[in-house]
Amino acid sequence: MLTEMKLIAGEDCHRELLLSPLCVALQHRNQRIGGKLITESIRVAKEMGYSAVFLCGDPEYYKHYGFRSTSVFGIRNIGNLPQKYVLAYELYPNALENKSGSINIV
Repeated sequence: MLTEMKLIAGEDCHRELLLSPLCVALQHRNQRIGGKLITESIRVAKEMGYSAVFLCGDPEYYKHYGFRSTSVFGIRNIGNLPQKYVLAYELYPNALENKSGSINIV
């Protein structure tokens, strides 16, 4: 599910998307269903005109789809999740440039 969220960067508020939850039933795992869900979510987000998608998850898994730590972009999560699991995907090159700030993923 893609849900609109806010990225607060100083005085600016940017509308972005949160990809959550992303879940595949145990009996259907290892069939590339999760990857197809991610790819389709990214396509839809671009089509909708957003610049980035955020999620909380395993960095080792999501890096294969282009997600990177939000700290790379100077974005911190003010929610209660460990920062290392909060990831971002730029929907176009340098989409998060000059948007350092905070998000709230709980």
